[in-house]
Amino acid sequence: RRKGLLPLVLPSPVWMQIASTGQHGNDDGEHNWGFRLEAFPLGEPTLALAFWLAQLVVPLRHKSTLSILEAVLDVVDKSDKLAAPHSIQAHRLAMDMMQQLVPGVESTTLLRHHACFAKMTHEATLRQQWESKQASSATRQPGESTRCPHSTYLCSMAEMLASRALAIRKLACDEDALCIEIDSASTPAWLKALDKAMSILGCMYRGKQRQLETFIDEACTLFKSDSLTSAQTVKQVASMLQGGQLSGAARDALSELFHLEPDAVTQVARLVRPVQQAAHNKRDFLLQAQALLMQDETHDECNMSDLMQSFGLDRLLVRWGPDRDGDLVMLVNMLTETEQGLISPLDQSMVGKMKLKEYHQRKVPRLGAVPELALKRRLMLLKLLNQNLDKCLVTIDFSRRTCSSSFAASVCELQHLLFHQTKATLHNAVIEWTTCPQPRAGSSATMLTREVLIHRPARRARDNQEKAEHHERWRLVISLPPGGGDSLDQRNGSKLEEFLVAPADFGGAREMAADAAVSASLVLADPPNGSLPLRNTKEVRGNIALIERGGGQFVNVVRRAQQAGAIGVVMADSKEGPLFLMSTELGNSGDEVTIPAVLLSLSDSMLLLMRQHPVRATISGDGVLMQTYRQLRYVASVRLRQRDEMGWRVKFQGEGHHGYQGPYREAMSALCAELQSPQLQLFVPCANAVGLVGDNRDKFVPRPSACSDELLDTFYFVGQLMGVAMRTRNLLNLDLPSMVWKSLIGMELDEEDLKATDFSCWNALQFRDHDGQAITATTFEELLHDVRFTCCLTDGCEVALLPDGSSIPVTYQRRDEYARLVIKARLCESESQLSKMRCGLCSVIPEQLLGFMTWEELERRVCGSPEVDISSLKRHTQYRQGVDKNSPHIKMFWEVLESFCQADRRLFLRFAWGRERLPLESEYTMDHDMKVFPSDRGEGDNVLPEAETCFFIIKLPRYRTKELMHDNLYAAITACREINY
Repeated sequence: RRKGLLPLVLPSPVWMQIASTGQHGNDDGEHNWGFRLEAFPLGEPTLALAFWLAQLVVPLRHKSTLSILEAVLDVVDKSDKLAAPHSIQAHRLAMDMMQQLVPGVESTTLLRHHACFAKMTHEATLRQQWESKQASSATRQPGESTRCPHSTYLCSMAEMLASRALAIRKLACDEDALCIEIDSASTPAWLKALDKAMSILGCMYRGKQRQLETFIDEACTLFKSDSLTSAQTVKQVASMLQGGQLSGAARDALSELFHLEPDAVTQVARLVRPVQQAAHNKRDFLLQAQALLMQDETHDECNMSDLMQSFGLDRLLVRWGPDRDGDLVMLVNMLTETEQGLISPLDQSMVGKMKLKEYHQRKVPRLGAVPELALKRRLMLLKLLNQNLDKCLVTIDFSRRTCSSSFAASVCELQHLLFHQTKATLHNAVIEWTTCPQPRAGSSATMLTREVLIHRPARRARDNQEKAEHHERWRLVISLPPGGGDSLDQRNGSKLEEFLVAPADFGGAREMAADAAVSASLVLADPPNGSLPLRNTKEVRGNIALIERGGGQFVNVVRRAQQAGAIGVVMADSKEGPLFLMSTELGNSGDEVTIPAVLLSLSDSMLLLMRQHPVRATISGDGVLMQTYRQLRYVASVRLRQRDEMGWRVKFQGEGHHGYQGPYREAMSALCAELQSPQLQLFVPCANAVGLVGDNRDKFVPRPSACSDELLDTFYFVGQLMGVAMRTRNLLNLDLPSMVWKSLIGMELDEEDLKATDFSCWNALQFRDHDGQAITATTFEELLHDVRFTCCLTDGCEVALLPDGSSIPVTYQRRDEYARLVIKARLCESESQLSKMRCGLCSVIPEQLLGFMTWEELERRVCGSPEVDISSLKRHTQYRQGVDKNSPHIKMFWEVLESFCQADRRLFLRFAWGRERLPLESEYTMDHDMKVFPSDRGEGDNVLPEAETCFFIIKLPRYRTKELMHDNLYAAITACREINY
């Protein structure tokens, strides 16, 4: 009764029994008091068990929800005596039960007057002040005090206060009750901002135009734009009636209302006198609306202005919806990018820039007919919303975004109202907080940045005695030949062994392309050491020869195997020791040898020679992607959470280079190219790209049949690469459609995503003829009589839509079922691969952050824009060592770059910086500026430009003419596509 916790440890059946027997209540008239009993006698070690039990019971016993909620709120009231995890669990349980409360006086009274909420507000205030103080540092700017990394406990308290306000509004059936209801005198700034943001979001698109007008007036006063207040603009509003007829603005607004709001048609017909039937066309609706306007406006129910405002039309006769607001936010984002850099969307000068130019009208066509005054007033509302959300976003628990009635879900649903800088500030702050710190200087801890060694084909090593671990890109896979056994794995040619081998420094192995492979049966040579011309030429021809070491010079032995018709050689080592590169003798280049040859260690050779049955050998060379993957696959994800410009260090084996930033960017560019290459088969061109129809003809999708454990693990690594790109701001040159990005942030896919990648399939499922008319039953049987319940995926694999679907014909009556199954199969064809990519991304980037992003924003932060904006590059260019931006050769340089197509512009970036895309405008730093230096090799017309990719430096000679500038620059960027020292 005194709500004191007792250290009792009792099993859950005891509490279940108490709950089931306590049906008659106690002397206070409370029913089902067993739930209250289970919350308090339990000590903290088993309190989590009680919460878990309550979560199981609450959905089943709605009559007890109010009693259980009161018990949980009592526990929350004692949160200072509980550990933070248990308090957070109590918060979440209380928020879940708030959604299940039914309207009533008891429910509203409990939420309005329970003592825990006042105590929670005070505790949240003190907690926020303490955390802000702890997070302050010398490097933090004064204005960033509200963006310190807050604890989960504080975010949970803020979310519970917001959920309480949402529940009160729902229970009281009062839209205006949306406020946290706290004492303004002691309320911290972030909690006031949360209250204001909730109030604004609660009025958006809910027919609360009068309340929004109040917020607009408040914003005009706050941002010192008094000329935009209602008192000043009421004289500028066009009247709905002009000479007894509808004005042009009123006619346009009512026409839009007729097409978008069927309920408005009913309302107008009901209010007009005499009452009429709902109009079926726009002409009749406009006549009814005109008659309503001309009626006696002394009756409130006949006030046409109020009726239009209830459907979201402001006093300037503009109906604001999500699409139009999204265009306005896009316009603001464009206007914040100036030649002097980014300006804040909250800046006072933004109001004066709110004028649509021809370029803007093409980008945001929905704003073309909106009066300038309406744009400015709506901007005031969005500025007020963004200013308050900017202060409280750090306290929102986005892990509850899946809960439809939570404030986090409301923010995610209306995130199109947020300016890019508002969201980017939170994104950058969260990434900064979750960065893995580097060890302090002088400490014994090892550096977190891993060094990755990469060997590229056609790069002759300087030291022929290098160890094999420096050439991990070479592998020998031994498998059974297809049909070589009785079991299913043997018939499918399953892999038996995978060996690490060292390549020869001559022949085809050195020139083998990235991720290429040579596969054939493995045949033992005769003689075994290959000292003489091979006698089993018939068996060796077209296969891979297995030769024991000791038959003479490596190059001579491999040459004999090639003359016998072998397509590859596996040299079995006969001596103990590390693997090494097989080299040629002095004076013999070995260029006449064209087949690949690899060296196998003694221990691995013995295992291979012990096999009695025929085997198949595959010699493969890993590209940059697979080499990087194999060296980082076991690295903890926390070590990839770097904020530096590099996620790891890259060293190209056998090549000379200085620094690490240039090789890192070069490796990332090569890695992206391999991801979308036909050799790897991780990603394949989408159907639109293959058929050259529809949109997205340059996009790639995950291969549905790439389902092996190693390939799925590779997709996990691809997701990690995306997270590293977001952290390091080194964008990836990937072309992926919307279905990939939507899956990564957890959005559901729809028919539009299928249409964007396979227009032919989508069009066929419409079941229409060439004239666009719906197909008839007779025509269906004639044209589609051989269609079965099967579906062909992007990579050509056929799957059954139903059990034994290949034998079930599709009839005219079941065509809709067939279409539904095909769409589901096509949208889910890469579900395993995309799920792995999402897991990899979430191991580097907090999962909650992805819920606060649209798929377009995720694509932009990972890949940037494929279009190279020369004006943006020009704004972020520095001139060093006497180079003047007004020099004739500099002007010619920019003119030449602007004349390049997008492909050549990307080649220039690859040449000068090692990457193919510019960073986002909001993520530019001093390190991202291009530096133009004079040439070190003179100023002749035959001197080519030079570049240092580590520092984004280009050394430009002073060419005399624009043609010379174009020819030499084009020659440099096309000849030097990789680091070449």
